[in-house]
Amino acid sequence: MSFFCDFCKNTFSTKSILNFHQKSTRYCIELQKEKMSVENEKISESCISHISYLCTYCKKEFTTNSNLQGHLKKCKEKIIKEEAEKSNEKTSKKTRIKLESQKREYEEKLESQKREYEEKLESQKREYEKQKRENEEKCMNKIDKIRREYEEKIEKQLERQQSVINAIHNSDEAFKYKDMLIITITE
Repeated sequence: MSFFCDFCKNTFSTKSILNFHQKSTRYCIELQKEKMSVENEKISESCISHISYLCTYCKKEFTTNSNLQGHLKKCKEKIIKEEAEKSNEKTSKKTRIKLESQKREYEEKLESQKREYEEKLESQKREYEKQKRENEEKCMNKIDKIRREYEEKIEKQLERQQSVINAIHNSDEAFKYKDMLIITITE
């Protein structure tokens, strides 16, 4: 019976010679290290690929991508999430439409209020201008009245003074108007 070395492919007559060979022969030891390294990489890759087939909805793990895809078609967590998103989308659309409608209403109301305030302001401005003209007219009328009264008073004084002067010129009546002249001049 012969014993075969899995690493270097040599054949040995006894099991003990094979074991001795695998433990002591340099090139066979190097082949063993390489094979172990390759096997460790395969194990690592298997772990990585195993982890990469993870359902993001329910966190179940699958060994192949096709198994994961099959699962995704019937995953309850995924179905619930997608329905919630669709519902949110519909609600969001309704909310957006409602908000746009409210925005238009508020803008129209604001524009209407703006026009009302502008009209009210313009009306107040016209009223102010009217009152201003009326007050100016009243002031001018008062000034004219005072001026006329003053002119009449002056005119009366001038008439008195003229009559006194005329009286003085008339010699007989000079003494008669003497007191009147003094009174008129002091006023």
